Amino acid sequence: MKPMALAPRMVRQLRRVRRVYATGVALCALTLLLQIQQSHGLRQTAVVGVLLGVFTLLLAFTAMLLWRHRRTAHCGTAKRLSPSWAR
Repeated sequence: MKPMALAPRMVRQLRRVRRVYATGVALCALTLLLQIQQSHGLRQTAVVGVLLGVFTLLLAFTAMLLWRHRRTAHCGTAKRLSPSWAR
């Protein structure tokens, strides 16, 4: 895949929201484990499973966007963000 440049503000927002998605995945997985052990209603387990899938997809998409935004030498945004001693 070709690297793409993102605005610095968007990178900060993606990093911030990545933590929220990771927390959502962890909480949904924990809730799903507890629901399966207590064998409550099927509807609750299905809802938690769907939420787990949604949070996992959002986390994967965010990670992919951040991975594609590698700092490259030709990227002006990366040049402005990197310290002068690292150039």
